[in-house]
Amino acid sequence: MIDRLDRRLRVLLKIASVLVVIVLLVEPLYQGMAERQDQRDRLMQQWDKMQRLVQQKDVNQQKLRMVLGNRQYKAYFLAAETPTLASALLQRQLQDLMTQHQASLVSTQVLPSKEIDGLQTVALRVSIKTHMGALQQILHQLELDRPVMTVDQLNIQASGGRRLLASANDTPQLVDVQFELTAYMERKS
Repeated sequence: MIDRLDRRLRVLLKIASVLVVIVLLVEPLYQGMAERQDQRDRLMQQWDKMQRLVQQKDVNQQKLRMVLGNRQYKAYFLAAETPTLASALLQRQLQDLMTQHQASLVSTQVLPSKEIDGLQTVALRVSIKTHMGALQQILHQLELDRPVMTVDQLNIQASGGRRLLASANDTPQLVDVQFELTAYMERKS
């Protein structure tokens, strides 16, 4: 009976040894296969993404050409290479506007250029003499014109220090007007 127990014990010991060997050898192999499968899946996903990008390449290039070809936004900026040229262009545009509305451009002073939110500013301190009706039209046109311009520090006074009163005659009363006019240059890439 002890022989039988020894035999059974030896058989169980052999089975346990085989199981330990299997666990020690097969488990790492299985984990390695599982890791390789995960890696293969990730690589396949990357491959699929690359394939989609290649397939969309022509469409994306066409969209990029459309965006680069659409230059309507350029009208919002002064078309000049340097702030000096831009201020000369702005002064010319202002002079044309004054001539159009029969206003007198008394003086302009170029203010230092600044960078605000990635845009280069071009600013003028302007002094004009005109009547109120023309001033309203000038300010309205400055608001609507391109490039985009802003008027700051607007100061209106009666010409010669008189009060602005409605006169009995139909002669429009002149006013002295000072303001800062700012426009923007397109940022160069």
